[in-house]
Amino acid sequence: MKKLFLTLFATSLGLISSGQTFTGTVTDTTGDPLIMAGIALLNPDDSTMASFGITNDVGYFETTPVGDGEYIFQVSFLGFQTYNRDVTVGEGGTASNLGNIQMAPEMNSLSEVVINGQRIPVLINKDTVEYDASSFRVRADDNVEDLLKRLPGIEVDRDGSITAQGQDVEQVLVDGKEFFGGDPTIATRNIPADAVKSVQVYDRQTDDAMYTGVDDGERSKTINLELKEDRKKGYFGYAEGGAGYADDRIPFTGKTGVHSFTNTTRVSVLGNFNNVNDYGFSFGDYRDMSGGGGMGRGGYMITVDGSESIPLNFAGPDDGLFLSGATGVNLNWDPNRNHRFNASYFFTHLDNFTTTTENSREFAGDTEITGFRESEDNSISNSHSFSINHRSDLDSMNRVEVKASGRYQVGFSGSTIYEQRTIDGIGTLQESNRQTNSEDVNTAANLGVNYIHKFNNEGRILALRTSAVFENVESDGTWENYNQFPLDNEVDSLFQQRNDLTSNTRYNGSVEYTEPLAKKHFLTVSGNFSVADEQLDRTTFDVYSGGFQDIYSPNFFLSEGYQGGEVAYKYTGDVHNVSVSLRGTNYYQSAIEERFETTIPQRSFFYLLPGIDYNWSISNFSRASFNYNSSVQMPELTQLLTLEDITNPLVTFIGNPDLEPQFRQSVWMNYGFWNSFDGSGFFAYLSGGRTDNVISTDQTIDSQYVRIFRPENFSEPAYNFNSAVNYRFSISKIGIDIRTQANGSYRTTPSKINGEVNMQDNSSVGGELSFRNSNREVIEVNIGGRLNYNWSTYSLQTQLNQEYLSHSYFANFEYSVNEQLEFETGVDIQTYTNAQFAEDQVVPVWNANISYNLVKDGTAQLQLTVFDILNQNRGVSRFGNLNSIVERNTNSLGRYAMVTFLYKFNSGSAGGGGGGERLGERVTITR
Repeated sequence: MKKLFLTLFATSLGLISSGQTFTGTVTDTTGDPLIMAGIALLNPDDSTMASFGITNDVGYFETTPVGDGEYIFQVSFLGFQTYNRDVTVGEGGTASNLGNIQMAPEMNSLSEVVINGQRIPVLINKDTVEYDASSFRVRADDNVEDLLKRLPGIEVDRDGSITAQGQDVEQVLVDGKEFFGGDPTIATRNIPADAVKSVQVYDRQTDDAMYTGVDDGERSKTINLELKEDRKKGYFGYAEGGAGYADDRIPFTGKTGVHSFTNTTRVSVLGNFNNVNDYGFSFGDYRDMSGGGGMGRGGYMITVDGSESIPLNFAGPDDGLFLSGATGVNLNWDPNRNHRFNASYFFTHLDNFTTTTENSREFAGDTEITGFRESEDNSISNSHSFSINHRSDLDSMNRVEVKASGRYQVGFSGSTIYEQRTIDGIGTLQESNRQTNSEDVNTAANLGVNYIHKFNNEGRILALRTSAVFENVESDGTWENYNQFPLDNEVDSLFQQRNDLTSNTRYNGSVEYTEPLAKKHFLTVSGNFSVADEQLDRTTFDVYSGGFQDIYSPNFFLSEGYQGGEVAYKYTGDVHNVSVSLRGTNYYQSAIEERFETTIPQRSFFYLLPGIDYNWSISNFSRASFNYNSSVQMPELTQLLTLEDITNPLVTFIGNPDLEPQFRQSVWMNYGFWNSFDGSGFFAYLSGGRTDNVISTDQTIDSQYVRIFRPENFSEPAYNFNSAVNYRFSISKIGIDIRTQANGSYRTTPSKINGEVNMQDNSSVGGELSFRNSNREVIEVNIGGRLNYNWSTYSLQTQLNQEYLSHSYFANFEYSVNEQLEFETGVDIQTYTNAQFAEDQVVPVWNANISYNLVKDGTAQLQLTVFDILNQNRGVSRFGNLNSIVERNTNSLGRYAMVTFLYKFNSGSAGGGGGGERLGERVTITR
């Protein structure tokens, strides 16, 4: 495997180290340098871009290398006529130094630049970069994600996350409008590349800031996809299906996407069904749509410990085997500029089967306990979710926005578990067999209404915000448990049936008034409140006797909330943006267990919570920021009250009615810049936090090795620190893009073991280095590696101290043989090393793909994919708990081969929507 990696690396260097660069300077007619003028080398056949560059602060440029051939050399700058000339690379070709190029002013009276018959690959204006999508060569089957990978200054990771100008992209809009809630991967993976006219990258203000004109300093890196005119009327889409062979199943996939757009209405329908763990959307969307994240404070199910409960608990995207399907509909309707309506609906089906094996070492004083656990888990979920958003500008001074979302989920989960714990040199402490089954129904709804009023005095604003959250979960389950304790010659068994009814209700509201003190200076006064109720009603029966078990059938009720006020000073300058605030909040909480008549009377806690936000716009492509924040976290319901549970006789959880809130202070600072001249970028951040009165675990291990867990407030504070540095740059002379990353973290947390305070420190450092060729028209090579070193120390039980190293290597090779044939292969090698375990774990995954366009326009394509050629894929994790270290292995998707057929269609409406009113958000490039 290492030989293959080195061979690919050597081959890539040979492929990317040849070619000619062009240099020169660009000035206006008076001789002044034009800074950030766009330089491009275009292929004369189709005007696609072969090389790109930007002039620096003295007007100098240097292109990336290009191979032999003829090109169109182009210089573009806003407000000036585009410069074009023919150049030749090769023997007897054009000299590398093109000298000084003088640009003539554009002679038109329009405020917006108009270029007729010209294709300019990249336009830069202040902090906005616009790419002409047709200038970048993509395959007929490519989606937007593939297009973005070819744009200078934009990178797409293998998980679909996007980085532009060194910053994470948080939103992807389509014609200035949200697409399925604004999740970037839904748009980039489901819209064909050939439907896009241009890609705009910019720092987007918040909706409130854009409407009120009061800059709050917040920015989100945003990509806007402007569709081609012929796709804005009529429809376009794709359909894909395939099947293949694997040792244990028949792999299959089916996908479709249909988009129908008019000037005022856009409808998109997506569908995906497969058994190859291909989600089509991001896994986060599947998690949210399937109920994996609750709308309430405590999540959608109250549990004491996830390992000892029966939640509908899906594995991560790399754990187990998934049969997954989803279909969704998104509607955007903008009847005029003052009204915007968006609605989306998803149905998802998830069927996950996971096998897990765990080996652990547990320490109780001087005694070491060796543990072994294996399980089979099956989870099935059918979920319906929707969201509705209506924004209405009643007039130029008043805006109302209504947001609603909801979810209805029905699910089943079942597991079979075998567990054994052995004391070295003595014998088996415990041997257990468990079987659980649960049927769950989850209903949730969220409603929010916001109102903003602008007064005649510019900057004077009144904002009202309200929201309500409702959630109910009903769970019916059985837990069958058979335990043997050979050392005591005892046997214990139970067969329980449970019904849990969980409900969460929360109401929030706030009023905010902003008064301008002077130009760019504002004072904001606000008040807010929250009222929440949470209830768990559990009924438990002994299946053997049929009797009601009242001790295991609590009826918990929690009431909590807060009222507070805040005063803030804001300065909203063009370069500096500052906000200093002080919030006073009174928190209250009470709880009761009705059946056992356990009551926690209402308690109040008052806090003063300061905050600071500072943003510095150093230049158009360089920003720094600092944030200080303080917050309070109230105790959870099941931390306050004891939930009796005997499903595992060796584990007991006890509530603590005297718990008080945690108080946390956190600091975040970052700095980043993107150099448009050479395409380099730097981004660094440092964050840290301190939590006082931290709620952590007091663990007692008795003489029978029963573990008793109780939450407790600790006088010792908890600390955490995180940092990362990213640097991207190019070596243009040999045509290599290089990406480096370094990161580190530190966390210390107090706990107790048998009454003594134990401080657990966790630290990690790591880094990444990758190489990619700059000219990716025909061949693309991406090679790199990651390294992460972790160590943990314990003040009490030093035998738990551990160090583990994980490192990985990856290589990806793509070759476009011609317009119809492309080959791709990639290998990823993960290695896990830990001195506490006998063997290192190595997981190599090698994939390959061949695609062939049956017709030249790319509307039909065949593709052959082979996944995990070596059949070595599996899930591996190693981690430490309070007094144990664990190695976990899970099953993952194995080797398969599959043939798929892709068909793309387009109504091809003549004239396609020209002349209509543009209602979406659009970044205008002006002089």
